[in-house]
Amino acid sequence: MLANANNYLVEVIKKSTNYLVFSILILLIYSNSVFGQKTIRTITTSSFPVFAFNTLYKLENGIIKISETILVINFDFDGPLIGDTWKLSMRSTDITGFNTTNIIPLDRVEFLVDDNPGVYTRTSTAWQPLTLGTQELVHAGINPTINGEVKISFQVGTTALKRILGEDPDFYTLYLEFILENE
Repeated sequence: MLANANNYLVEVIKKSTNYLVFSILILLIYSNSVFGQKTIRTITTSSFPVFAFNTLYKLENGIIKISETILVINFDFDGPLIGDTWKLSMRSTDITGFNTTNIIPLDRVEFLVDDNPGVYTRTSTAWQPLTLGTQELVHAGINPTINGEVKISFQVGTTALKRILGEDPDFYTLYLEFILENE
């Protein structure tokens, strides 16, 4: 029993001293229509959340970044509106390491969109795992919107089934694209 505990501790020390780090790089996409322009811009100083799993506590309990990414929706219309409301979606890629054979399952990362009544309706009120493909974040955004903030929180490895402990040490990257569309 003690030998198993020592092996576990040695493995944890190996993993934690080699930094298991990944960052979320955000690619912003804006959509244009013939009659108006819609843009998204980030206004937070930490647009690219970095999760450094460098302690046993972080490996076992995960990391949460509250409202780490803030997107501001600005509309500047020069003609009639095509739709009455807008929606914001997110598309993600696999989480790959610097060594491209190292891949972390995408569902280890979860996101939550803050509520902003009067500006939009969020799609879910619970933490949602990332999936491949496009995921709707908010809908029924009010037209026109000027400085409508969309705050997004991220958490990684916070539940027993989604722990990072045991993954290969590496610098992992996750790319996200945000898409703004008329509804």
